[in-house]
Amino acid sequence: MTEGPDPLAAVVEQLRAERDGLRTAMRGRAIIEQAKGVLMARERITAEEAFDRLRRVSQRTNVRLVEVAARTVARVAPPPTVGRLRAAAARPSVPADDDGTTAPATPDRDDGRAGTDRLVAHSRHLLMVTRVDAAEAYDDLVEALAETGPDWPGPGSVVLALTEPDGALRVVAARGIPAELASQWARIPPQIDTPLTDAARDRSPVLLPDRDAVRRTYPRLLELNARLAACAALPLTHRGRLLGVVGLTWRVPVDLDHTRQTYLMAAADVVTRGVVRLTGGAGAAPPDWIRAVLDANVVPAAALRARRAGAEPADFEFAQFNDLAARCADRHGVRLAGTTLLTALPGVGPGELFPFCRDVLTDGLPRSLAGVRPPTAQEGQPGGGYEVRAARLGDLVLMSWRPVAADPGGPATGRRTGDRGGTGRFGAVGRPPGGRPAPGRPS
Repeated sequence: MTEGPDPLAAVVEQLRAERDGLRTAMRGRAIIEQAKGVLMARERITAEEAFDRLRRVSQRTNVRLVEVAARTVARVAPPPTVGRLRAAAARPSVPADDDGTTAPATPDRDDGRAGTDRLVAHSRHLLMVTRVDAAEAYDDLVEALAETGPDWPGPGSVVLALTEPDGALRVVAARGIPAELASQWARIPPQIDTPLTDAARDRSPVLLPDRDAVRRTYPRLLELNARLAACAALPLTHRGRLLGVVGLTWRVPVDLDHTRQTYLMAAADVVTRGVVRLTGGAGAAPPDWIRAVLDANVVPAAALRARRAGAEPADFEFAQFNDLAARCADRHGVRLAGTTLLTALPGVGPGELFPFCRDVLTDGLPRSLAGVRPPTAQEGQPGGGYEVRAARLGDLVLMSWRPVAADPGGPATGRRTGDRGGTGRFGAVGRPPGGRPAPGRPS
């Protein structure tokens, strides 16, 4: 005797379908209302007539109502603006033309290299904006990128990672990633070389349109994902602070022409807005734990934030400092509040402390610098100066210093050391100049 279907399971399935349908309707409501407004203003018709026109077009073309609405709005809405095109600073992807724009690859409809249809791209971007604005969790942000991203092939995977105090990336949502791999990479240390960590470290997008570009830059990625054919990693920044990174991979090459790069940057801005909303605006101001870390130090300590010229630090401002740091600075006639490293310490800032802090921020490795002379020290004056130590805390550099005795073997010199046991010159540890180590597996 065979048992019939479970009535309770059928009810649960029906309720789940109704819930999903309601969510879909709510996600598309905003763009449909906008489309109705466009038709009402252009055709001088009522709201009911505008909706009926959208519905009839949807039925005639067999296209979802929300997509018809998005295309209607896209015809009149301005394209997204991302300030200067940050994609211009992206890692090598496709050859650049003489005017600095990116040269599109040869069109090929079968492998995803077709030139961008601007209307399609804009309408799908508006759909993504609608879904992000209605997102209730990080998973919704990832799904919005995976299902409604502008005119590019559907991504094989999407990952959203947020920064942690030590500069690591914590994956908070992912789609298309095997469970075992997602578990291994739930937290990515800043020293690991991947598109996500590099995009976070440099605050610059990583765009790799084909397997050759991936193989040249991150060869180990192809070992982890044999079907990987293209990838992008986009930093999420809000009011000068790095909140995280979003990464996309594709199983076919993607022509990252100028328009697609623009929409990728715009997508990152939209996701950033969603992250800020879901975190309650936590990215708008330095968190309180920075003050706690500074006050817990028994030596002078300060948190320095990079002032950037493009992707590179140009100076460091004293964002916060403890009372010991303020008193120490006063003794040497130095003012920390509202000033920067190069301004406050012109004697040692440019040649010693600035490159010291810059490299700590770049590779995340803690370092120490011995024999730093105080501003009031006279040439040839005995004394050991200060030992300065620095470590990265997210997008900040935590710097502390303490006085040291003079070296009995000779005058104090600014000797830099890495805390990994090296005693050579600063910069001897970390990634080799001009090269990039293959990404490793986090421990």
